[in-house]
Amino acid sequence: MITKSVLRNLFDYVDYFVVNVSSPNTPNLRALQDKEPLTKLLGELQKLNQEKPKPKPILLKIAPDLTEEQLLDIIDIVKETQIAGVIATNTTLSRENLKSENQKESGGLSGKPLTKRSTEVIRFLSEKSERHSYHWGRWYSYSGRCYGETECRC
Repeated sequence: MITKSVLRNLFDYVDYFVVNVSSPNTPNLRALQDKEPLTKLLGELQKLNQEKPKPKPILLKIAPDLTEEQLLDIIDIVKETQIAGVIATNTTLSRENLKSENQKESGGLSGKPLTKRSTEVIRFLSEKSERHSYHWGRWYSYSGRCYGETECRC
């Protein structure tokens, strides 16, 4: 996750910043996805960013385990702080319907078992947000598939 000192020190060397408050393996980090601390953090970073002659995009990486209410909060926070967008999603803590000998393991789960939930989060954000969605990367069968009235760059 980036802090104000990281933003200041790396500003001239990067094209964009990602605020990752979604790692399930970092104790208490996901608490920063709550509305009040996240609004404060992104607001402070964006204020510092906007003081620069050429501000850089700031993106927020979120967990797939958020509720619809939390996702609506994320949309409000993005709008309020005017960050560039959201990276959906990081790894999940859920093991629901996982058919594997690793079902009882803890920590973040990624890959194919996460495809359905990640797609649901992307679709929800796209439908509820006033902004266009841009998705990229290889995500099993999701790659290249667009939902609703979104634009897609894969």
